[in-house]
Amino acid sequence: MNNYNSNGSKKIILLLILIALFLNLFIHSSSNKMSYGFTVTVLSLLFVCVLVVFGTSVTYHETLPAVLSTSYTHLVILGYFAFHDFFEKKENMFWFIRLTICTCFAFILLQVIQWFFFKFTGTLFLSYTSFGSYFIDKTGKFYEAGEFVTFAQAVFVFSHVLTRSSFSIKDYLFILLNLFYCFFVNQGRVGLIIFLSFLLIYYVFFLNMKYKSLFKIIILPISLIVTSWLAVKLFEYFNFTSGTNVASYTVRTLEIQYYLASSSLNGWFGIGFPSEINYYYLLHGSSNLLYGGLYSISDVGIVGFIGQFGYIGIMFILILIAQLLISINSSRNKAASFLLIFFVLAQFGSLFPTDSPRILFFSITLIMIDFSKKYEVNQNVRNSQEIVNV
Repeated sequence: MNNYNSNGSKKIILLLILIALFLNLFIHSSSNKMSYGFTVTVLSLLFVCVLVVFGTSVTYHETLPAVLSTSYTHLVILGYFAFHDFFEKKENMFWFIRLTICTCFAFILLQVIQWFFFKFTGTLFLSYTSFGSYFIDKTGKFYEAGEFVTFAQAVFVFSHVLTRSSFSIKDYLFILLNLFYCFFVNQGRVGLIIFLSFLLIYYVFFLNMKYKSLFKIIILPISLIVTSWLAVKLFEYFNFTSGTNVASYTVRTLEIQYYLASSSLNGWFGIGFPSEINYYYLLHGSSNLLYGGLYSISDVGIVGFIGQFGYIGIMFILILIAQLLISINSSRNKAASFLLIFFVLAQFGSLFPTDSPRILFFSITLIMIDFSKKYEVNQNVRNSQEIVNV
């Protein structure tokens, strides 16, 4: 996982996607074909990227190969087409779900062991990137592969909502391990809140199933009140805007102002994809920033996306939101679809889905939403082989 975000890994992932797309041309799909509900979304992102790539090349006088070297990760969205037919088969989807959850469990367990070892000895026995090791030494936070963990948590809860299966003892152990990882090891406040939100969606869904007549009158209002109270308490506990986090909050505020102002930098597009070597401070702010930090497009979610793509990028955002709403309306498993849609929209705040560490997970999430739209649960079989366990 520590090398997932390296340029070599990204190129290998893109190569595998292109090979899968090529093979799909020679494979006959089954008659029970799963509809491509996000074709317009994927094509609109590719269309916007192509325009901004050419705009960047002309505006900054850089060659197309140079611009493509900074923007090629957006092509990973083609994974939506490359893997769609594979995941239309139920056994393939459930195999992927089990693989994701088991991989997440093994990864978190290793991270927790390493965290304890580091706490008592100050040394690392696992391999991390140079920046990851530096970050651990300075802050004690094991942040690497946090995107994968959040995705796996979404997959875990999605599998239970989709199959309408209750948590087993193993599931609760998995949940506790994840909570420990989020709270103490990774220390990612946003990731922890998103995971807690997944669990809340799960319990609200089952309360609605079990007490349907009382749900709208009693359970739903109480759930909303309790959720609002917990949200306020978590916000106060994590000190998002004060205490030791005031510097981070202030820098994020300035980042938002900077990238919003950059959205019209080149007229119809924003900063674009200029070379980081030649335009370092354009991408990351001036050299005299508050607290000595540097701005990052990936820190401020949708604002960073608009700062990079500009007004034309808003077209993609509107199409994505529209197709997400259409998908939940036509889904046979609205709760499962809603959970994944929440997962996508929750990333708009600070972890935009098309950022390079997340775009592969984004493409698979769109496929899973399509899958949930057609998947039917056997109401009479609660413990069948279709139920996905950790």
